[in-house]
Amino acid sequence: VQLADSKFGSMKNEVHDKMKDPATTAEEKKQIQESIKDKSASFKVALAPAKWHQARVEVVGDEMLISIDNQPLGYLKSEGVNHPTKNMVGFTVGGKSTQLDNVKVWEAAVRPDWSKNRSDVLAVLRKQ
Repeated sequence: VQLADSKFGSMKNEVHDKMKDPATTAEEKKQIQESIKDKSASFKVALAPAKWHQARVEVVGDEMLISIDNQPLGYLKSEGVNHPTKNMVGFTVGGKSTQLDNVKVWEAAVRPDWSKNRSDVLAVLRKQ
């Protein structure tokens, strides 16, 4: 699973153009990748392919949290997640196909206890 800030990460116009430019050297590409490494986060998960799973992605402000089967799996905090024209949720499947069912999107509000819960969630994620 990957969470990404496309606005300031790999899809930022200057970054995208430079990475696609054939004149960009391998060293320059490495430097670009290093400069945006905090704009995405990847998490390994092993799921039974014959079983349905519940996934929830919560985006509030500049924070994004994904849980699968009610267990926190990943977290990203990046300024591009909090831009005023954010209007896209995307699903990308690498390699094989997948099925999505009952996809819902709704407006969220910060829970009053999120500051305390954030610490608990991040502690659980660090143990994984």
